[in-house]
Amino acid sequence: MANLDSWEAMAHSLKEEGTKYVFGLLGDQDFYNAIYHTPGIESITVRHETSGAFMAYTIGRLTGEPAVCHGTIGPGTANMVPGILEAYTGCLPVLAINPGVPLRDQGKAALQEADQVGMMEPVTKWSVRVNSPDKIFWVMRRAFNLAVNGKPGPIFIEIPRDIGKQKVDLEEYRKVERPIRFQGDPERISRAVDLLLKAERPVLVAGSGVISSKAMNEFIELAELLGIPCLTSPGGRGTIPEDHPLAMGLVGLYRTRLGKKVYKETDLLLSIGTRWETLQSGNWEDYPPGAKFIQVDIEPFEIYRNWVADVPIVGDAKLVLTQIITEVKRRIVQKDYKDMPRVKMLVQAMKEYETEIDELIFSEQTKVKGAKIVRSLNKVFGKNTILVRENGAADLWSDYCPYYKVLEIMFQLQNKHVWA
Repeated sequence: MANLDSWEAMAHSLKEEGTKYVFGLLGDQDFYNAIYHTPGIESITVRHETSGAFMAYTIGRLTGEPAVCHGTIGPGTANMVPGILEAYTGCLPVLAINPGVPLRDQGKAALQEADQVGMMEPVTKWSVRVNSPDKIFWVMRRAFNLAVNGKPGPIFIEIPRDIGKQKVDLEEYRKVERPIRFQGDPERISRAVDLLLKAERPVLVAGSGVISSKAMNEFIELAELLGIPCLTSPGGRGTIPEDHPLAMGLVGLYRTRLGKKVYKETDLLLSIGTRWETLQSGNWEDYPPGAKFIQVDIEPFEIYRNWVADVPIVGDAKLVLTQIITEVKRRIVQKDYKDMPRVKMLVQAMKEYETEIDELIFSEQTKVKGAKIVRSLNKVFGKNTILVRENGAADLWSDYCPYYKVLEIMFQLQNKHVWA
């Protein structure tokens, strides 16, 4: 590709990677112009850089695809840190692309000069400055690769203003192949299935890693194959529709009576794609007494982080679940999970619990409180709904399933909204 400046090359690589939106506050006119003249990419202008970062975060959460945001030099980059930090802790693919002071002026106390790369290093998988226009395509391929593969996360890219204006001849951009997946150790898969088939009261727990892997169907298939009740972390909601007979709500702070009972009574905990942070683990003290523990995660750093696994498995959630399902089917004859005594008991218990809740919160004597509002919203809007809430009581009540239920698998929304 001949005679492109760095910002034009950046815009071209975004288009080739399938980017549809760029959120942010104008940081460089040349970048804005490059986006404006690139068919298929729409620039969404915000009033504050933090908003752009959180909008990209949301697209990353809903689609699993890398989302792009940008901002102004120095203070503008600092304003983006909260949204990028949220993407980092939530393991979401976000690319933040900002201009920097010209290379020739760095270190001279240039207007709004700041160590943007250093600022972003603690809250990104990779923070980099492009110091030569011929490295644009290399940086962008590496950025998209790192953002999505392994444990997903945000990337920060700085282009100094003098580098952004320089022209360069580049070869055709080659899109990153993603995701790159890998299976779990077959010996450990076999050991995990041994424990699953011996357990009398197993429980599955899904974190956001199941959603990042788009392993929701496999998760549900395993649950139905053995009639195992399912719980999720907050980030794992959308793994299984919460009106499913095996859905028991959330873990930790967000659990309700039935979910707590199922969790406490389990003799085997199979956790997939969650690190068991403070609130979902009860300050790491809320472990089911005597239960065996199978931990599946794509990131080796998360294994043994908080609890010691009887069977630790490093691998992609979708592939590991497929391995487990294949091995279980090899050993047993599949039955209809709805006929299993434990499942019948759980279905009846949930039905009675929801009746009790409705009688309590919809009573004429009950004041209009958070529980009543979120339950009403759920009944009125049903499926195809995205609930956005503030922190505090509204946050808790909307996480207390079955007061509020997420009724669809994540990514079904892709086909129903504008970002599809």
